[in-house]
Amino acid sequence: MIFPDGTIYEWGMASLTNDDRYVLFNLPKAFPAAFVSLQLTPAANKAFIDDDDLSAHGYIESLSSFGFGLSDSNGGWSSVYGVYWAAIGY
Repeated sequence: MIFPDGTIYEWGMASLTNDDRYVLFNLPKAFPAAFVSLQLTPAANKAFIDDDDLSAHGYIESLSSFGFGLSDSNGGWSSVYGVYWAAIGY
């Protein structure tokens, strides 16, 4: 989505397999000048309850990609399958 002021908003889902701990993900379309914001939300097959915490962390790699990883406080990766992401640039 491109706004009248030139701001570009992209979003989607990036997969992670049980063997992956960190993934480099290529955006559908590279930002022409700047990649300014990245938001990640963990995606899992079940609700996490009690003392099980799931977190997603990421970094901007380039105008066309970002890296991300997931952490589970109990080490259970069977229900983790990726992240929902949103990226802003121009």
